[in-house]
Amino acid sequence: MISDLLQHIVEAGAVEQNVSKQEAAETVRSPAHTTIITHFELARTLERANRRFATFLQAEMTRQGVQEIGPAHAMLLLTIGDDELSVGQLMDRGPYGGTNLSYYLKQLGECGYIERIPLARDRRTVRISSY
Repeated sequence: MISDLLQHIVEAGAVEQNVSKQEAAETVRSPAHTTIITHFELARTLERANRRFATFLQAEMTRQGVQEIGPAHAMLLLTIGDDELSVGQLMDRGPYGGTNLSYYLKQLGECGYIERIPLARDRRTVRISSY
């Protein structure tokens, strides 16, 4: 499913750049083909992929009947996975700012997607795990 999504992103990018889908597919599949990509182009491609993946997540969540959270919350749940992490570890693993992360965690907790586990030695520090 992810490979199909990435292929779609490459093809859509090719349409934006007036390159045929066949040429774009050959560029992706051909290991002999080397292209120098600037940092700016890489950043633009990653941003476009992130937006398209968020759109994909939103569509899938709507199809599954999930209305109370959005794609950013889903990405946070994917980041947590089966682990039990501190807020600092979550900030290291993803592109979350402290305020946004706290807000997302509060919403996920209220909706029952995560559990906040206070540490016994310091009740101010919590570990986050998903259900």
